[in-house]
Amino acid sequence: MNENLLEKEKISEANGKNNFSHDSELKSDSNKNIKPSILDAVQGASEACDQAVVKCYCAGVRRGGSEATKKCAKIEGLDKKESWWDIVKFALITALIVLPIRFFIAQPFIVSGPSMEPTFNNNDYLIVDEISYRFEKPKRGEVIVFKRPEEKKYLIKRIIGLPGETLEIFGDSIVIKNAERPEGFILDQSFVVNAKSEPKKTVILSDTHYFVLGDNRPVSYDSRGWGALDEENIIGRPFLRLYPFNQIGIFPGKI
Repeated sequence: MNENLLEKEKISEANGKNNFSHDSELKSDSNKNIKPSILDAVQGASEACDQAVVKCYCAGVRRGGSEATKKCAKIEGLDKKESWWDIVKFALITALIVLPIRFFIAQPFIVSGPSMEPTFNNNDYLIVDEISYRFEKPKRGEVIVFKRPEEKKYLIKRIIGLPGETLEIFGDSIVIKNAERPEGFILDQSFVVNAKSEPKKTVILSDTHYFVLGDNRPVSYDSRGWGALDEENIIGRPFLRLYPFNQIGIFPGKI
């Protein structure tokens, strides 16, 4: 009988070892069969749950005034700091991109006054090219935006005379003399709708000065009144009209 009991104990012990070994293999196989993506998803969900628990915990202890409340306030404060820093970074990056364009490449202007009618009317919205004249000289007939030192406002006029030229103004005619045409030629002013008769006048331009006039001659205050324009005061030329919408176009005022 004792031998039978001993034999049963050995069998039971053996069965126990077999069962333990079989369980371990199942656990090991199950770990190997789980894909990394699933494990990552589980881990991510766990982290999300941890964050949710922290937020819920903070919401629960906010009324208590305990040390836990201070810790929660610190956690939430860090989140707010990161959010504000993101806003600041975005603003700085935007400024670094926009400001150089605004001050050195192009900027908007709104026409005020009738001096360039009918080419430009009051409240026309223009984008002015400020970079082209860094690489090329302004040409006759181009409309330019400039600012005289004597005035605080920007002005818009059309170039009539170029540096080094001589202009003879009489009535509503302008005769231009230069190195290419020393005998002179009469300026084509077909773009002028409202002309004005002027007394005879001769203007000699230096190597850095331009003679500019408004298209609406009777009301324009221009080089006839305050003299030639120094090239260093030229800001740029309109390259886009955005308003009124029915006159949207590139290089408005070009002749």
